[in-house]
Amino acid sequence: EWWIGPFYGVVPWNYYVAHNKIRHRWHNDVDDVHTNLDLDRTNPLSFFLYVPRFTLYWTGVSPLALFLNRREWALAKDLLYGMVAYYSVMALLVWYSPGFAMVYWIFPHIEACVP
Repeated sequence: EWWIGPFYGVVPWNYYVAHNKIRHRWHNDVDDVHTNLDLDRTNPLSFFLYVPRFTLYWTGVSPLALFLNRREWALAKDLLYGMVAYYSVMALLVWYSPGFAMVYWIFPHIEACVP
C-alpha cells in the first residue's frame, strides 16, 4: 500500500483502514460510506450517483469524516497520516515534474475513482 500502491492511485492506509474497518464491519449496509444498497443497479443513472460517493471514499475524505464523527481517533490518525503523505508527494511531484506527476500519480488516482 505504501510502495507500489500510490502508482495505482491508492492512498496509503486507505484500503487497510477504510476498507477493512468500514466495509467488513458494515457489509455494504447504510453505515458503509460507499454503500450502493440504496441504488438501483439496473438503472444506469445510479452509476452517476455512486461515482461521487466512491470518489469521496477513495480519496479518504468520507472515511476520515466517519472516523472523526464516530470518535475512532486511532483509525482517523492512520488514515490522515496516509492522506497527508500521499497528497504531499503529489504536490511535490507536480512542483518538480508536472508531466510525471500527471501520468504516474494523478491520472491513476483519478482513474481509480471510477469503479
